[in-house]
Amino acid sequence: MADLEAKLKSFEQTQLLTPLPPADKKDAFFEKVGALDFAKLKATFESSLHTSSEARKLEPFRDVTELASLSAEDVAKYRSDGLHNIAAGKTCALLLAGGQGTRLGSSAPKGCYNIGMPSGKSLFHYYCERILTLKRLAAQHAGVDAATVRLPFVIMCSHATAPETHAFFEKHQNFGLTQDEVIFFNQGTMPCFTLEGKLMLAAPGVLAEAPDGNGGMYVALRESGVLARLQQLGVTGMFQFGVDNCLCHVADPTFLGWVQAQGADCALKTVAKAHAHESVGVMALVNGKPEVVEYSELSKEMAEAVGPDGALLYSASHICVNWFAIDFIAGFMDVIAAGGMPWHVAKKKIPTVAADGSELKPDTPNGIKLELFIFDTFPKAKRIVALQVPREEEFAPVKNAPGSASDSPDTARALYSQLSRRRLVAAGATLSGDESALVELSPLASYQGEGLEAYADKALQAPLHIQ
Repeated sequence: MADLEAKLKSFEQTQLLTPLPPADKKDAFFEKVGALDFAKLKATFESSLHTSSEARKLEPFRDVTELASLSAEDVAKYRSDGLHNIAAGKTCALLLAGGQGTRLGSSAPKGCYNIGMPSGKSLFHYYCERILTLKRLAAQHAGVDAATVRLPFVIMCSHATAPETHAFFEKHQNFGLTQDEVIFFNQGTMPCFTLEGKLMLAAPGVLAEAPDGNGGMYVALRESGVLARLQQLGVTGMFQFGVDNCLCHVADPTFLGWVQAQGADCALKTVAKAHAHESVGVMALVNGKPEVVEYSELSKEMAEAVGPDGALLYSASHICVNWFAIDFIAGFMDVIAAGGMPWHVAKKKIPTVAADGSELKPDTPNGIKLELFIFDTFPKAKRIVALQVPREEEFAPVKNAPGSASDSPDTARALYSQLSRRRLVAAGATLSGDESALVELSPLASYQGEGLEAYADKALQAPLHIQ
């Protein structure tokens, strides 16, 4: 205890001992606090607040290809190559699932959320069904037994979401996937700081901590052993996506084939900005290196600038759908582990305790959470490319509470229904009923609009669920 007090005093962190933890938490708390690298934490906090004095020269990122600009022959070739890649077991799908649905009015992990389609399926359910169908399509295309096709579904949870996520998958028997196909691991945590750099208590004897951001994926992959496992399985590429995009084409074979043809070690899908001043991060070159820049970094003139074709020059929105070569990730692990990625500051209202042990629930930001961003590895890529896809077909985020005008379960539900309608009509079906009536085409029935020949010339009535 004397050694711990001396250590805390030398780093001006003695507030962690006031109030003292309950007797049953003392040993574990003192051991955890004693193991903290306070010098490194101090350096990390201070560097995160430091704004580089280096001038940032922004230019448009031009290595963006519009899917709509590709010929039907090229798309078919890329899709074929991607399906062969999947059939050969060279791809995994990695889902970032650390967040909880608190903004949606739920305390459950966001992937458990039901957006209100006729089937009542959760986000997790949709993603698993897309993987099941993709495995079947890849097997048929490559002429192999479907049981031999391996497409690992790797899910990164936070320590807070992991128990409930594991239980949800167990309850639903992995939504049809085998147990060895679903691989869980946890992202790391980072202590929370006061605005002055002091560590905080969530309760007496409980350090206030938060997930370390989606960029924590890299080190967590290695420390969990998942990266080595994927390498042993022969996986060469990772399709990564976020838990809240209900329209994501998981492990899209066309995208995989296209990336392979580019010879890239890193790639991303983008959607065009809805308008010049949409509050989204976009791809750009910063001092000649590819980065995602915040909308606030663009001047009014830059945000509104257009090219000869009239399209915005800064329009490639980052939607957190990325592809990484496994060798690319493995190649910079030591650099990242040594602090080679920048920490980003998020000022938050963090519940804590006063010296007398009473709870404090602030009304204004009282602390700082430090986060790593997944796209901060983009500048390390030898070649990075972007495929711009239709927003209405591949991007329906579920972030805001029901009733919100954008990025809510309501908007996602409408986008899903509209896409289902278009695919059925394209197959030759006719749909009657109220235009607002929900139409749900299960991923098991069609991954991307294929396999719907049976509905040609059929009259269908909405609302409708095709499984």
